[in-house]
Amino acid sequence: MTPKQIDYLLKNHESRSVKEMAAALGLDRKEVQRELRKLLAGEAGARSEAAAGEAKRGRKGWVHACVVAILVLSVFALYAKSLSYPFLNWDDPNYVTENRLIRSLGPAHLAEMFTKPHFNLYIPLTLVSYAVDYKLSGFDSRSYHLTNVTLHAANTCLAYILVVLVTGDALAAFAVALVFALHPVQIESVAWIAERKNVLSSLFFFLALIAYLVQAARPDPARRTIRLVLAFSLAFFLAALLSKPNVVVLPLLLFAYHVCHGGVRKKEWLGLAVFLAAALAFAMITVEISRDVGKLKYYGGSFVATARVMTVVMTKYFELLFWPARQSLLYSFPVYPSVAEAPVAFSLLGLFGAAAGLVILWFKEKKLFFWGAWYFILLLPVMNIVPFPSLMNDRYLYLPLVGFFALLFLLLRRYAGPMVLILAVALAVPAWAFLNLKRQEVWANPEALWLETQAKTEEKSHVSFVNLGGHYLDQGEWDKAIAAFEKAISLYQEPLAYGGLGIAYFRKGDYAKAV
Repeated sequence: MTPKQIDYLLKNHESRSVKEMAAALGLDRKEVQRELRKLLAGEAGARSEAAAGEAKRGRKGWVHACVVAILVLSVFALYAKSLSYPFLNWDDPNYVTENRLIRSLGPAHLAEMFTKPHFNLYIPLTLVSYAVDYKLSGFDSRSYHLTNVTLHAANTCLAYILVVLVTGDALAAFAVALVFALHPVQIESVAWIAERKNVLSSLFFFLALIAYLVQAARPDPARRTIRLVLAFSLAFFLAALLSKPNVVVLPLLLFAYHVCHGGVRKKEWLGLAVFLAAALAFAMITVEISRDVGKLKYYGGSFVATARVMTVVMTKYFELLFWPARQSLLYSFPVYPSVAEAPVAFSLLGLFGAAAGLVILWFKEKKLFFWGAWYFILLLPVMNIVPFPSLMNDRYLYLPLVGFFALLFLLLRRYAGPMVLILAVALAVPAWAFLNLKRQEVWANPEALWLETQAKTEEKSHVSFVNLGGHYLDQGEWDKAIAAFEKAISLYQEPLAYGGLGIAYFRKGDYAKAV
């Protein structure tokens, strides 16, 4: 039977009898009946298969919805007590309580936000978010904390969506997102109001990456679709850059994705070039706007000295990710004179081991290599290749954590099985959640924060004493303020400590010492 005859049967079998169709086609009635039975059986099977597929997609949709609900509830349950924390005297005044810019969303204030750096950073969208909080609640710290926690919950869900999109593995994605939600290294980004820039830029980063990967995952997307999705992705990328410039490495991450998932298709080079151009343009704008900020110097006086310290920092990050029991607001490191120093030598061995593991993955499992590349690429901006204000902070792991645990959990699932992965997560997550709750208490008020920092730095950081003294000044506790400032001066001839000491003596009524 010809294709035209089959098409005739399919179109007319409901309105005409077998006898009529046989006469119209000039065929034997029995032949028409046999063919019609085959066609209808095949059509019924296709419908049944389609219905089964639809039902399966429906069940998956419910699973994803339940996972998202669990993740959101976990974030809010864990960080609920942080909503009542007050502002701290560590950057919160600069960004919020003493920042005149956020007190209006008028054209003049917005123009200044978008044309000038704020405390050495170009972060206009972060300032706009503070201005919105101020518009809604003034200086009620609960509103600012709620925004931070909400952004972190959204980022947690986006991390889950991203890992599912890249790997298709919902179990591993849930494990990664749960750790992202609850891990103690995230506290600095969530419970500290001044770190709004980290959670806000991460939100736009995830959206930019997901939008890009949606079109990249299609085997042959239409040109119009590519342009539309890339436009959304680029807009999210620019928003991320305007929130915090550290995400400037996204084009490098996109390139790594393509290399690890079959290579860059001809039509995708243009998209990558657009992202790279946007990153370079933003870098140039940032440099121009921040021209008067001043040039930073390498720690230890040279790139090589800084590199030795950073090898130790990188191994400390691994330690924090596995067992974050020695967290601190401030980390200090000596200047190591050579690679023969034990901390540097052992750190180099560990990094060489990690590099060897990544080389093996490159040749055996490029899709897993991508997650290792994610970790190191997102740490690049804070690795002091170009001098950076700080050597190490918990908040620098906010996004790299996704790549680290995605690689770890996917390896566990593949080579040890899903039950081992479930067991590992069931053991680790409650421990990390407990450490998270304990660590949050440090951020409950300025006194708790600086006393704990003094303990972790063995009272060697003048910064902690200066800020503790400032807190005691605000509370009217003059004697405690004097003791803190004097300790700070004994460690470092800090002008702020001298100024605070004079104010404390003056308010105490000891005018001779105040001078």
